Amino acid sequence: MKYMTHLADEIRRGQHVAALAYFRDPTTEIEAWYKAAVDEFRSESFGKTFADTFEKEFQSVLRKIENASDNDEIVSIAQSGNVQSLYYQPSCDINTDDVSVMKDEIVNTMKANKEKFCEIDESMLSAPSADAGVMSRLGCTHRCFWCGAMCWGQRGHEADQGETKKHHSSHQPQGLIGTNHRFTNHLLSQPCHSMTDETRVHFGEYRDSGILWPEAKEKHFSDWKFDRHYISKFDELMRWFFCELHQHIASNSESLKLATKEDLEKHNCTNLKYNDIMSRIDLEID
Repeated sequence: MKYMTHLADEIRRGQHVAALAYFRDPTTEIEAWYKAAVDEFRSESFGKTFADTFEKEFQSVLRKIENASDNDEIVSIAQSGNVQSLYYQPSCDINTDDVSVMKDEIVNTMKANKEKFCEIDESMLSAPSADAGVMSRLGCTHRCFWCGAMCWGQRGHEADQGETKKHHSSHQPQGLIGTNHRFTNHLLSQPCHSMTDETRVHFGEYRDSGILWPEAKEKHFSDWKFDRHYISKFDELMRWFFCELHQHIASNSESLKLATKEDLEKHNCTNLKYNDIMSRIDLEID
């Protein structure tokens, strides 16, 4: 939803490039955006998190050294705290004063060099986007062949058994990814769940002859669900996207034509107000 809002705001400012790129290749675009978003969050929060953790650990080592009872314990603490370079070398004739002198020397040197200890090379740490758990929050990024709608399943759900392995989504106007009428080349406003059993689709080896929609689903798209999704809160927003973009999609192609007025009206892709749409979505999400 954050990404869709970002794209919509760009369109309202007259910038269509990002939205057009997304609908051409949804999987690539949303994964790139998500990776950048989570990695940027790390760069903003990491400094404070590291500084807070370092301060706690630094004070803990100081307390341990100050409370140590003999030289061996001090050396052990220095090793566990990774401050071996601060060893104070006592004289061969160790006496009771050596423990106090060693403590003072190490504590004073640690405090004087505190900033040096706090330095860290972030390039040595993996980015959040490299973590499978972080990426799983994005969910499945497979797109519908016909309309480009992003699957709403969990990441990797296609390895499940039964119905949960199927991709599912609230399908959107097919013309968003350039799907058009086979003979007129007009972009199509219909979502996949509006296609009837009498619809003949044209693709691949069936580009000329066509194949009935039920047969196509069974033979070639059995890994997707095409029924109307029970979550419909985003349908209106995706129709708004098509209403705003279909002219740009057509103008970027030598063969595609605008969606017809009749088709837009038939599938409710006219007179859509963004502010009203977003206010309703915000209420449902809250």
